[in-house]
Amino acid sequence: MRRRVVFCCPIGRTGQAPWPDKPQPDTLKRDKDVLHDDAGRSEMERTIGILLDPQTYRALPRKETGQEDVGLYDRSARKLGLTLLYFTLGELRRGYVTGRILQNGRYRQVKAAIPPVTHNRTLIGTTAGKRRMRRLQASSTVFNGDNRYSKLYIHRLLAAYKELRPYLPATWPYSAQRLAKAMRSGLTVYLKPLDGTVGRGIVKLTPIPDTGRWKLQWGDNRQELASASAAEAWVRRKICGRSYLIQEAIPLASSEGRPFDLRVAVQRDGTGFWKVTGVLGKRAAAGSHITNIARGGTSLPGETLLRTGVANPAAAMAEVHRVSLAIARRLGQRLPLLADLGLDVGVDRDGRVSFIEMNGRHQRMAFAEAGMREAYERIYEMPLRYAAYVLDRIERHGRQRR
Repeated sequence: MRRRVVFCCPIGRTGQAPWPDKPQPDTLKRDKDVLHDDAGRSEMERTIGILLDPQTYRALPRKETGQEDVGLYDRSARKLGLTLLYFTLGELRRGYVTGRILQNGRYRQVKAAIPPVTHNRTLIGTTAGKRRMRRLQASSTVFNGDNRYSKLYIHRLLAAYKELRPYLPATWPYSAQRLAKAMRSGLTVYLKPLDGTVGRGIVKLTPIPDTGRWKLQWGDNRQELASASAAEAWVRRKICGRSYLIQEAIPLASSEGRPFDLRVAVQRDGTGFWKVTGVLGKRAAAGSHITNIARGGTSLPGETLLRTGVANPAAAMAEVHRVSLAIARRLGQRLPLLADLGLDVGVDRDGRVSFIEMNGRHQRMAFAEAGMREAYERIYEMPLRYAAYVLDRIERHGRQRR
C-alpha cells in the first residue's frame, strides 16, 4: 500500500522534529464513509496531508492552482511512494476531514481520517482559522502551522545568538525619536511595516551628502526634502499610526546598475536536518530600490547575479549557504514545527552577507521563472521527504511532546 502524506510543520532543538501528543481517542474513530483499504484498515494511516487555502483547493479539479504547483507535489509523491490528501481547515470535522486525493488523473473528493502529518501551505489570520488550526494540531503533526511572524520578532530571536549578530542590520521598532537619532547619525534607513508582504509600504530614506537634504523613495515614487525634520514629518504622515520598524540599509551588490538580493530556500530533508535547496536572485527594476518580484523585480539564478555583482562569487555563495543554514537552525530551535523557509539575504560587493527577513510561506514560482527547474522541483519534493521522515518517526515512537 502506498504511503500517504499530509503537509504542516514540526520543529526541534537539534534540527530534527519534535512530536505532538498522541491523539485523543475520539480522533481515532473510523466513520463508515472514511476511506479504507482491502484489509479493512484506513488508507489514511500512511497519508500525508497538504493544507491549502480555499481558493487553491477549489481550483484542484480544474488543475489550475496558480502559484501552487500541485502537480509537482503529485509527481514527487509518486517518486517517493506516497499519497497526498489535499484539504482546507474549513473541511475539518471531529475525527475526519473531507478532502481530495489524485486517482486516475482526477482529484476525487473523499472523507478520510485526519492524516498523521500535514504540511501547511496557507496563511491563517483570523481567530476562527487559528482555532481550527489548533484542532488540527491535536490530531496531526503540522509543520509550518504558524508561518507568519513579525519582522521585528524574528530579528530579536536571531539577535539573541552572538554568532548571528554580525549578519543582522541594526533594527529598531519605529518611533519618531528613534528615527531622528538614526538620521542624525547619517544612516540610510528603510522603514518597513512589521507585517507587510511583497514589498508594500516600504520607505527608503537616504541623506544627500553635504546638502542637509534627504531623498525619499516609496514604491515607484521619489521625492527630495530640504531637511531631516521635513523628512521626519513626511514619514509620520505616511505611517499614520501603523506598526513599523526602522532598519539600517544594506549596501546591496548590483547588476547592470540595479540592486539585488537573494531568496534562499532552506528546508528540512528526509533525515530531519536543514538543507539549502535553491538560491534565487531578485533584481530590482531600473530606478527602484525594491527587489520583490511582485513589485517589478526580476528573478534570475543567484549564481548569475553573484557573478556580475560580487568580487568573489564562489566564496559569496558558500557564505550565503553557511549563514542561511545557521539562521534556519536557530529559528528551528525557537519556533514550533518549522521546516520550510524562504530566507531573504543581501550580499554587498565584497561578499558580506546580511539577513533581511524570513518567509514562512514563500512563493516558489519565481524559481521556475528564473529557469531554475531542478531547484524548483526539489523545493516541492523536500517537504514530502521530511513529512515521510516524520511519519516514520511517529510510527516507530508515537507522537511525543516537544
